[in-house]
Amino acid sequence: MLVKPIVYRLFTQMEGESLGAIAARANEIISREIESIDNYITGVLVRFAEGQVEYVNIGHPDLLLRRREQSRVRIVAPAGREYKGMPFGKHFAEASYKTLRFPILKGDVIAMTTDGLLEGFNDKSLKYGL
Repeated sequence: MLVKPIVYRLFTQMEGESLGAIAARANEIISREIESIDNYITGVLVRFAEGQVEYVNIGHPDLLLRRREQSRVRIVAPAGREYKGMPFGKHFAEASYKTLRFPILKGDVIAMTTDGLLEGFNDKSLKYGL
């Protein structure tokens, strides 16, 4: 309940800024708001514009992509480079966030999951995982 209005307001106020800049500013505000509790918040910010996806990961499970002409699903991540930012919260007040951009085409599918899904267990007590 706390995060949504802050991020929405920043999207409006910082129009034209990268999602990484918006995430960093949101983290500063949210870290001050929750400094008295030992907690953190994960998530993703995604913006679609002109055939491009702009994406920032805030300590959350990876974004998944299936291209229209391919049958396999892949993780959206730059090769050989760390890109995930830290979760929002008091221990991460100085965190920076990298913005990824990639093209999206008609028929492509993007999937986002919660960590609860990946950490859930099946009927044999095995984690689902990715």
